[in-house]
Amino acid sequence: MRIFRGILAILLLATFCLVPSVCSAGERLTLSLEQAIELGLEHNRTLRIARERVQASEYRVRSARTAFFPHLSGGGTYTRLDQRPFIDASGFGRMFDPLMAPFDDLVDKGYLDPATLEGLQGDGVDKIYVGQADNYQLKLSLQQPLFTGGALRNSYKIAQRNAETERWNLQRDQRQVRLDVTEAFLGLVKAQGFLKVTKESILQLEAHINDLENLYAEGMIIENDLLKARVQLSTVRLLNNRAENGVKMASSYLCHLLDLNLDTEIIPEEIPQPSETSLRSLNSYTTNALRKRAELKAMSAQNEMGKSLVSLQRAKYFPSLFLVGNYDWRRPNRQYEPEFYGSWNAALLLQLDLFNWGETHYRIQEAKSRYQQISEATRLLENRVALQVKQAYLGLEESRRAVELAEEALRQAEENYRVTSENFHAGMATNTDLLDAQADLTKAKTEKINAQADLLVAEERFKFATAGYQ
Repeated sequence: MRIFRGILAILLLATFCLVPSVCSAGERLTLSLEQAIELGLEHNRTLRIARERVQASEYRVRSARTAFFPHLSGGGTYTRLDQRPFIDASGFGRMFDPLMAPFDDLVDKGYLDPATLEGLQGDGVDKIYVGQADNYQLKLSLQQPLFTGGALRNSYKIAQRNAETERWNLQRDQRQVRLDVTEAFLGLVKAQGFLKVTKESILQLEAHINDLENLYAEGMIIENDLLKARVQLSTVRLLNNRAENGVKMASSYLCHLLDLNLDTEIIPEEIPQPSETSLRSLNSYTTNALRKRAELKAMSAQNEMGKSLVSLQRAKYFPSLFLVGNYDWRRPNRQYEPEFYGSWNAALLLQLDLFNWGETHYRIQEAKSRYQQISEATRLLENRVALQVKQAYLGLEESRRAVELAEEALRQAEENYRVTSENFHAGMATNTDLLDAQADLTKAKTEKINAQADLLVAEERFKFATAGYQ
């Protein structure tokens, strides 16, 4: 029973990294590892998002480039006034009042018509209109930046570096998806291999129990021997049930990575053979990774972005000069007549922030601090990459050795089972000896399957850590 606890632990380890979701029977799809990787690189949703980020960053570069060229804008307004603009003219006639006495006397005596004096007195026109109630304006404005202290140039550089970062991030995500698909595919191989081993063990135990039942019927063994075999068969059947569920989980997780229906049943077509290439020195792999890893190249682009961000904030200390040209089409015209007329003007616009309570200084210091954070993060990432390379290097060596040991253990377990089975039928070994030998064989087969799959995973992790895809 101790041995079967070990087998159960191996099963749990084989499915530890798999997503706990079970798919029901559905479409069957036979795939090789390379086909699975191709599907993942084409359909994985994480990569779709990363490609859209690249596309968006490239549009941002184009948008930043347009700031160097003149911009033309237009607009129009319509204004309705509650009344026409006017000048109060009600007092204009009063200026003639001192001169009106003789004329008033002539009117009193009947020599002069009173209507003759209306235009000279205050009761004449009291408003002089200087506009219209309906006002229209159409305007075109052209603006060309002449000098911005480097703000436009640095904004463009920041957009370029951001696009470069996103392209490297896409390459990083592609390598990660390749590794994830490989691990999931080989996880499915391990689960199916363990399922096959449990089925073989069940057949062996059923055949052995059949022999024991015949021996028990003849009184050659005690009932306890038969019960031990049946208990072991029940244990293996339990492992078989969990192995079936593990296959479903592994297939479902692989479908998730490939963006397939989770009910699809994936059948591994062929398993690639491990590479027999001998390893070079650890330092050579570390140097290659530090030079080629996409994460470090993305971080380098962010470093350049940080420098440009500092320069962008420093540009606010300098004035900005713009050439502005406007063309207006208005109504009423200059004579306040209800007619449209056109006019233009040109100007040089100079802008300079003279005092802002130190805001520019603080923004520069903030940008410098962010740049320093990126520099520290770069050194941290370099150390992490070096550590990943070392772990992958040692893990690959360990996995290769584990395969050799597993193959040797399997040969010994097969021979032990063969000899013990012959001795049992010859009456030279007990039932317990044969059950232990069978359990050892099951464990050895499982460990070989796991060791071979783990070696392929270790190779993929080694390629990932050392930038082997570039």
